[in-house]
Amino acid sequence: GAALEHPALLKSLRLGRSSRAAMFKDRDARPSADELRRLAELVRRPRRQLSSEEKDLLFRFRWSLTDQPGSLTKFLHAVDWSHVEERNHAIELLGHWSPVDIDDALELLSKDFQGLREVRHHAV
Repeated sequence: GAALEHPALLKSLRLGRSSRAAMFKDRDARPSADELRRLAELVRRPRRQLSSEEKDLLFRFRWSLTDQPGSLTKFLHAVDWSHVEERNHAIELLGHWSPVDIDDALELLSKDFQGLREVRHHAV
């Protein structure tokens, strides 16, 4: 589970997402067949704690998820909101996502996104 992950793995994943250049180079990234299957499972699955590897997968292929219903909330749970560049990038991406359904809108208004005005605004 996420609580048992090795600190070196967490640091490696964090470094891979830390630069602004890395955030934009992923725009043309296309998932492999296996990654597509894993992404589809993540999007379909009921809400639960995501592992660091799952978060990294969602973040890396975020551009290919923008037209998939139900993927926005999963992506937003993958964002490290304490990291300023990642936070700003996620907020910029909100406008690229397809509209959310009522269930996702309610999740965006939940305590999970408390204090994230832009995310909550996107829900309404």
